Amino acid sequence: MILKMRGTPLRLSDWSESSQVVTMLTDRHGKVSAVAKGSRRASKSASSFDGPFDYLCSYDLVLWRPDGARLGVWMESHLRSRPEIFLENLVVQRLGLSCLERSRELLEEEEPTGAWEHLRTALGSMMSGRDPVRAHNSLTLGLLHDGGFGPATSYCVVDGREKRQRGPATRFELSQ
Repeated sequence: MILKMRGTPLRLSDWSESSQVVTMLTDRHGKVSAVAKGSRRASKSASSFDGPFDYLCSYDLVLWRPDGARLGVWMESHLRSRPEIFLENLVVQRLGLSCLERSRELLEEEEPTGAWEHLRTALGSMMSGRDPVRAHNSLTLGLLHDGGFGPATSYCVVDGREKRQRGPATRFELSQ
């Protein structure tokens, strides 16, 4: 089966002198791992890749996976964007990498979720100069919320005693 998608690398591992195993967060298929044979070669003209994969970049991808196989093969990748802010500002770079790490930790393989939009929004906010800490925290809350987690509101923040419910239950909002 051949699939086309957009993605951002969550994890890169050297497979051989010329190949990598790349785990991507994709727009349509969630987290996907596959081998990119020849992606590390110096000669880009003889390859279907624009060079080695790199973190915090966006790619157009073609994946081939035999029916029933767990690990596929990245057949092509074309670099869509390599944001300069992640190269120029180390704080923003670290927060961007932390966003990738959180996404990798909280997602299961091929679990289609809103994670692609959360990650794209967070990295986009960082690239546009908005508060990178707020973007990072928003991504983390979004991923946790999608996973069914939210804050416990039945205990008082000040002294830890259990609150008695009066009126409607407190609702969790990402904007808070």
